[in-house]
Amino acid sequence: MLKLALAQRLLLIAVICLVLPMSTLQATAHYGEGQGVVAATPRYDLAIRLIPDEHRMDVSGTLLLPPGDKPQTSINLDLSELMKGLRVEVLEPAESAGPVNATKAENKNPRDHSSHWLIQLPRPIPANKPIRLQLSYQGGESIGFVFYIGPEGSFAGGSNSSWYPRLEGAEGKGTGSLRFSVPEGYSVLATGRRETTLSEEQKGNFAFNNSVPTVFAFAAAKYTVLQRDGTVPMRLYLLHPRSNAGEYLDGASKVLTMLTKEFGPYPYAEFAIAEVPPEQAHKAGFSGAGMNGFMLAETASLDAPFNLGFYGHEIGHQWWGNLVTHTGVNYILDEAMAQFGSLRAVEAIEGAEAAEQYRRNGYRNSLSQSGYGYLRSTENGKDHALGDLPRDPWSHELADSKGFLVLDLLSRTIGRERFSHLLHSLTQKYAFKSISWDEFLAAIQSAAVEDMGWFFSQWFGRAGAPDWQVTWKQEGAMVRGRVSQEAPFYRQKLELELEGFDGEHVLHTLEVKEANTEFSISAKFRVRSVVLDPHFYVLHWLPELRADAHARGPALRAFQLTDAGKFAEAEAELRRSLANLPQPDGNGSLYWTEYSLAYLFMAKKDWAEAQRHFDAAIAAPSRDLDSLPLLYYRYGQLAKSINDDAKLRWAVNAAVSADAATGGRTGAQYWAPLLLVPR
Repeated sequence: MLKLALAQRLLLIAVICLVLPMSTLQATAHYGEGQGVVAATPRYDLAIRLIPDEHRMDVSGTLLLPPGDKPQTSINLDLSELMKGLRVEVLEPAESAGPVNATKAENKNPRDHSSHWLIQLPRPIPANKPIRLQLSYQGGESIGFVFYIGPEGSFAGGSNSSWYPRLEGAEGKGTGSLRFSVPEGYSVLATGRRETTLSEEQKGNFAFNNSVPTVFAFAAAKYTVLQRDGTVPMRLYLLHPRSNAGEYLDGASKVLTMLTKEFGPYPYAEFAIAEVPPEQAHKAGFSGAGMNGFMLAETASLDAPFNLGFYGHEIGHQWWGNLVTHTGVNYILDEAMAQFGSLRAVEAIEGAEAAEQYRRNGYRNSLSQSGYGYLRSTENGKDHALGDLPRDPWSHELADSKGFLVLDLLSRTIGRERFSHLLHSLTQKYAFKSISWDEFLAAIQSAAVEDMGWFFSQWFGRAGAPDWQVTWKQEGAMVRGRVSQEAPFYRQKLELELEGFDGEHVLHTLEVKEANTEFSISAKFRVRSVVLDPHFYVLHWLPELRADAHARGPALRAFQLTDAGKFAEAEAELRRSLANLPQPDGNGSLYWTEYSLAYLFMAKKDWAEAQRHFDAAIAAPSRDLDSLPLLYYRYGQLAKSINDDAKLRWAVNAAVSADAATGGRTGAQYWAPLLLVPR
């Protein structure tokens, strides 16, 4: 649902059915009032006055709370610490009307800096009576997580920053109206159905009605707004015109059409992409974020050609993470499911070869979101069973690397059409509700034709991946061999491909279960190689990945220790690595160790030592091309910290050149030049 700022996310890279689309009216009516709506959802009527030049917003309005099953003497609300001056008055019931005392009890959620407010009622409110509150407050002077008010462009994500009072236990969801007042020339995009005319909007007045439980979000700026009609109308809110706007409208429309087939009817009236200013987005900790009915994307990602993988993921969140939420901590029913949707979109739109590349190296080689990325990162010790991922940033990465591949394998195992039908039923049954992990597993089992316990156990119940070894020999027209594995064993049907010296191919299906599985295959040609799972449908180890992961291991662990502030432990790990470098160093052990040392000394603000280790990493005989642009970016950060303008420009140019050497797959040509933007 949320993409971290590009530099943050790229650091993680380094350390590591076919139904016709429903019409818009059908889709929105399908999820209208009474269909999957939680009865106890609070209702808001908020007037938001944005004053971008003063970095301020003034909010007033009412909040209707559902009745309680017993008399209420107090109300608990969460509101971001970025807001101040909260005033509360009881309007209903009439016998309890009047101003009340709002006390900031504690800082409850450090992630979004929200405070817990205790609304102490002067008189108890009887059971089974709703409560209507009058609210007012101000804020916006400071930047927060996915929150900023300013003339460059304003944005607020309700899942990330509690910019409106949230009822405890309601997950920030509400129904009701949002009415915005902005300077003339500004446009506003917000959750809900637009209910203002063009003439009203030209005067700076925008209104949105949320008829289903929604986490409120908005974006506002002097936008150029482009629209593409279709089954689902598509809008682009751009901070400046672009020649590639048509590519984005077409690309997002294709993704929506495909994901509607995979997941079910699109639940909102339209979809939009809103540009947010890059410097403010980075300070707010993100580069892309999905909201109900739209998404935010920072400037660099919109300057680049349309990225089907990135936008496929964010649009996938319209179903998984927005329409259907989950109970507890569950990155599989959120991040991994959106990533699976992204993979399916790539497969449908760009073909099987592009999908295979995605599974192996990530879309456009975004390594952290791929099978190879997962396998190479396991040396950092952060692997974990997918079925009970902890609330941890690395869990997000596991969902985006291993998790989506397991869902894709699950889809293949029970059948593409059957799995898609299951997802359709789940997005209807749990529309605007939460699903538990046990409910999801039970639904899979009910849709499958076999007992799926073995699949759940090996792919959700334990960490790791299969490590199959193939031995074989040809005896005349027969190839005989064995697939072996160590415990814990994986059960899987796999393709086995025989390739001849003159390009001949034979594809055989083999089911492995135990320590050894024998095979015997007819081949009327001289066989050069026998490859297990040649298209990487199943996440598994390859010999070259073992060597690469081992080379990165100490550096990956040191990156983690550095981020945890354990500098002495990180340095000790890296000094041991330097003392035991393999010879020859074909997998870049020296490069990774020096790079991690540079990162460590950057964290300690020892600029001279950091620069020395950056230089040593760059001079290493074997370097990792995919991470090299980020290394130069970090070097640029160092140069900026010490006000070395010449070195800064050199590092930015080097990052762009290193990106070009990868075929432009890291995106450094777009995000590295942001270092040149003045603070």
